[in-house]
Amino acid sequence: MVYTKKKNMVFGMLISVLEYMNKQCTGSFTGSCSNIQLLDSTTLQASCSIDYDSESDSQLNLDEHISNQNGTLVCTSGQGSFSLSCTGVTLLGMSQLSAQCRDMSSFVQSASLDLDVCVQNSNGKLSWACI
Repeated sequence: MVYTKKKNMVFGMLISVLEYMNKQCTGSFTGSCSNIQLLDSTTLQASCSIDYDSESDSQLNLDEHISNQNGTLVCTSGQGSFSLSCTGVTLLGMSQLSAQCRDMSSFVQSASLDLDVCVQNSNGKLSWACI
């Protein structure tokens, strides 16, 4: 009985930590940035709020932490370089990165990634969230 209580307590704490991390790892840059666009296939640009009265133009190299993993675009803490195996990169709406990416069999697949998951506004500057 004691073992089961400890096991449930540890499992409950693990779930709490994962839920906390999931909440904290949402960039949501679109909530405080405007004029969002891709300058080229790897450079995101936006005007981001610094405070209530001012904003700053900022750019972020998406190739730093976005990778193509078997035809799927993902945010990664390691080196990204998705542009080496993806073409036709566009921004749909304000945050949906879309591309045609090769999988491990060299087949081309449509891939997309919501940049709001891994990009944030840090005092007027686009930066990586939780990376």
